[in-house]
Amino acid sequence: MVGSWGVPQGVPFFPPGQPHAPLNHSRLPDSTRVAQDARMAFQGKPPGSGSGEMSRRTAALRPAIALTDAEAAKARSLRRRGAAPEEIAEHFGVPLEEVEKALVQMRSRRPETTRGTLNVTLAAHRFVLTERRGDEPLWQTMDRLLDELIRLRAAAPPRRPARPSALAEETLPGLLPEA
Repeated sequence: MVGSWGVPQGVPFFPPGQPHAPLNHSRLPDSTRVAQDARMAFQGKPPGSGSGEMSRRTAALRPAIALTDAEAAKARSLRRRGAAPEEIAEHFGVPLEEVEKALVQMRSRRPETTRGTLNVTLAAHRFVLTERRGDEPLWQTMDRLLDELIRLRAAAPPRRPARPSALAEETLPGLLPEA
């Protein structure tokens, strides 16, 4: 009996543009199954069994607190919601110092970042790479170039600002105006 696409029924056929169905491993001989699994193996080193957990050294250095792990987590949750440490201590019936020990272990956002992302054109990126000194990190190169620009502008006599549209026309296409 012939099915759709003119292929006998029971014969696997995948129409053009359709993804192939995964192999049914239970119907393959063991050697074929092993070869298929080897091609789909995880590339690289998988995460260890304790990944994401606190190191034993860090746990040993932390002071003992009068709250269980679950209570400490609840105390941090209450603090994130805006509860004062005194209220949290009263809620659990423990001294304020114990609650403060649990809250000190909270992760908090840094008030100021030390790095940022700068989106630049490919021409600007190539320029920065040519200005790099050896294996200098890109952020150091950018800091050095910007520092140099600031110093040069401070030393130069003040100039009359150009029309913004004319300045953009001459600097945008290839980063620097052609000489």
